Amino acid sequence: MTAQRVTTMAIKTLVLACGLIIGAPSLLFAQPDAACKALQDGLDIKIGDFAQRQKPVCRIDQGCLEVDWNVATKQQLTETLGACRFTEKTPLKVQTTNFNFLQYTVKWSQTVEREDKAFEAVSSLFEKVFPVLEILGLARTGDKNALTRVKQDAFTRWVEPLELASLCLSNTVADYTALVVDKAGTSRRERLYYVHELLEQTIPVLATRRLDFLKSAQIDITSIETYWKISERHTDFEHRVTEFLPLAEVTYNGLITTVGSSRRNTHLIVNGQAARRSSGEPIGEALTPRYFVAWSRPLTYHVGYGYGRIRDIEFNQVRALSGQDVFTATQPGDDAAAGNQADTKAGPEAVAFMTLELLSYGPNARYGAGLTLGTGLNSPGESLYAGATFRVFSRILLTGGAVWARATRGEKPLIDEVVGAEPRRAFLELTENTEIKGFFSISFKVY
Repeated sequence: MTAQRVTTMAIKTLVLACGLIIGAPSLLFAQPDAACKALQDGLDIKIGDFAQRQKPVCRIDQGCLEVDWNVATKQQLTETLGACRFTEKTPLKVQTTNFNFLQYTVKWSQTVEREDKAFEAVSSLFEKVFPVLEILGLARTGDKNALTRVKQDAFTRWVEPLELASLCLSNTVADYTALVVDKAGTSRRERLYYVHELLEQTIPVLATRRLDFLKSAQIDITSIETYWKISERHTDFEHRVTEFLPLAEVTYNGLITTVGSSRRNTHLIVNGQAARRSSGEPIGEALTPRYFVAWSRPLTYHVGYGYGRIRDIEFNQVRALSGQDVFTATQPGDDAAAGNQADTKAGPEAVAFMTLELLSYGPNARYGAGLTLGTGLNSPGESLYAGATFRVFSRILLTGGAVWARATRGEKPLIDEVVGAEPRRAFLELTENTEIKGFFSISFKVY
């Protein structure tokens, strides 16, 4: 191969690639995939069906939340998270779909919102524009017969698909600038899948044809210089496509990010914030769903009102007319406050329960039964509940059993004179009465 022939071949081959731009502009701009299609036809590459591709599995019952960025602000994410029972051993995963990872990133994190004191037990793509070829002005030189003769040459077989692949890549990246990929349907994700598969299969073909040219080239200064110039373009393309391929794949398939787990009995706020890949600048509003981390043991947490515990009485400490400190009930008309130590009338209380379900049956396990423990929701530890629970309609629980509770009572009553007011009943001391009584409750499943 003479030096003159190598130079002529280089010019004509580059002219061929540039002809897609200057010789048929209407084709290129009417069909953004013209370069990609020409590359596929030239290399006879087969592309699989988008619908049959291998997709990552994300199911809420396995702790994975799927977020479609097109409708993310309208999705009931907190309610969806509530459908999964998270524990300290279950890390939250989020699959971000319909999101342009070519130009943007999304960061998922979580922070502790609060702990449930009543239930202590219970995750820059480049924007590089190819330089305009210096020989662009020679685009209309040469004849068609010469071009036909040179197309089967090893040099042309290497450079032509290289330029088509480079143009296909550049056109694709330039066309994906919006944060959301598809506003409707999946057509743009399908196109990205097509380009990804096309370029992935093109890389080894180009490497083989590069080696074929090197083997067939006559070793002289001109051919070596030509080889190194095209090799630089080849290497540049490989760098760009290596960055493009994984970002394109997660753009059409979605990206699963493990957000993390937390200690049990914790309410968490999940934060999802999109940002520009090049600058890190936040884009749009953040997503902030919430969820609760329960215990890893198979227990159901439910809250409701229980009726049966001995009524508790609240007292205020006051100064009597005589200068002595005494205690008066906040609700003076109550019999127990009036010193009736034997008063054990039942009262209602908000209760937090945990149930170990031993039996479940019916469609979708709508019904169940198990053993239950609980404590007062407003004053944990002041009352303890134990009994059995029957679950109906999945979330309604009926509980009965015994409650152990303490109740404050006044002792050593006296009549305290008050200037300008009626005498009031007071007590010199307060005592704690302990009673065990039967109770019943209707409650609702929370987690």
